[in-house]
Amino acid sequence: MARTRAQAARAFLQGQPPQEHAQLSPQRKGKGKGEARRTNQRSGRGRDRKRRKTASIPDSPSPSLRRDLRSPHSPIAHWVGTGRWPRQPRLPVVDSFTLSLLARQKRARSRTSRAPESNASAVTTDSDNRRAKPTAPYGHDTYRGQLGLEYGSQVFGAAVGLTADSLATAISLLQTVQPVPAGTLFGDDVFEATCLKIQGYNDARLLRDITPLLVPSAETLYIFGNNKLELLVESTSERWDSSIPLIPSLSPHHLTLPPPQPDYSVGFRQEAFTDHQRAKLSPFIGNVFNGEQSFFMATRDMCFPFLTCEVKCGESEIARRQNAYSMTIAVRAVVSLFRLVRREEEVDRQILAFSLSHNEECVNIFGHYAVLDGKDTKYYSHHIRYACFTNLDLVDRWTAYQFVKNVYETWAPEHLARLRSAIDQLPEDLDQGVAPPPEDGLVTPPEDGMDLDVAPLEDGSVGS
Repeated sequence: MARTRAQAARAFLQGQPPQEHAQLSPQRKGKGKGEARRTNQRSGRGRDRKRRKTASIPDSPSPSLRRDLRSPHSPIAHWVGTGRWPRQPRLPVVDSFTLSLLARQKRARSRTSRAPESNASAVTTDSDNRRAKPTAPYGHDTYRGQLGLEYGSQVFGAAVGLTADSLATAISLLQTVQPVPAGTLFGDDVFEATCLKIQGYNDARLLRDITPLLVPSAETLYIFGNNKLELLVESTSERWDSSIPLIPSLSPHHLTLPPPQPDYSVGFRQEAFTDHQRAKLSPFIGNVFNGEQSFFMATRDMCFPFLTCEVKCGESEIARRQNAYSMTIAVRAVVSLFRLVRREEEVDRQILAFSLSHNEECVNIFGHYAVLDGKDTKYYSHHIRYACFTNLDLVDRWTAYQFVKNVYETWAPEHLARLRSAIDQLPEDLDQGVAPPPEDGLVTPPEDGMDLDVAPLEDGSVGS
């Protein structure tokens, strides 16, 4: 008797030898010519159907089918053994907010689009020098209002302010004493000469000679034995090309601002997270080495930035605006992550990043935070300290240095633990079968009660 394909496959699995093929079963061989003639007088459709049914079927599976049948994970082997196909894996069905946070390819700037006059000088191309830092838009008279109105970012504090515990943290970071380096331009024997000499410095000289004494290098401290800073990474005058830029809320298709390019910035290495945590972050980070952008990345090597420094000779307001823009992107990353796991109340009115700006005489220290009101998110800056490091009374000479070291050693590990706890709650296998993010890039918080990990039901429909 001729075997069906399923019977042939089962026989192969059971080690039975293949049978000689017969076009017709024994019952068919016994039929007479008259009956066969009557059968051939059926309609053409019936003859075609019959020919398909009696077509030659090999008893021995092909080599490729043999491999599939031997694999314990093969759906064909599952079908042969049970008579039904295996169930498809349950993939998460996500909401529009989660989709909007997925990594995406960097959008090319349109050559025909014209920026508003206030932003005309902010347009940059991919061929621009990475160190050619645009400053003109930050100095425009309308920039401060535009940053607040269109991007929800303010360079000053909110009326409600910080929470009491976050304010206490900032004070503690300011007051905790740290050892200071010896043999520097801030040494007692050369300090007065240094203060006189730097009055003629430009931004580049200040960044080279003075900034490390106000904002110490995290990687240099690690090289000299501070193992607490192993998971930190820094960048100098590097554009945040891996970050998704801010999108104007009033006009989503309006030409966006160029990526931030802080004089100095610090964040976390991807190695700061476990393999499992990085796998969960993967759909949101994407392939930064292939030009993809992320809400959680700054540069290719830095995720979740938390500190920036800007240097401007005599122009503290411009530096403050640059920091506000950079830190809005940094705070947005944390808020988006915690909204994603329905824990946004934990970061409401909490300092999530710091910035410093200085010229040749003084330094300003700010903490940056978000105020959440339902779906709405506004970003603010809290002024922590103004310190004139050139005063000969020496009171504020090392204020900024000690503050930043406390951020590295005390605040950053606590912040990293907070990020890890949220990442642990991200859904599994989010990068399988998920549609690409919306083109406009807008981040809309999810509706209350909407689940991120709703899976398809057994009948293929989607649960609500």
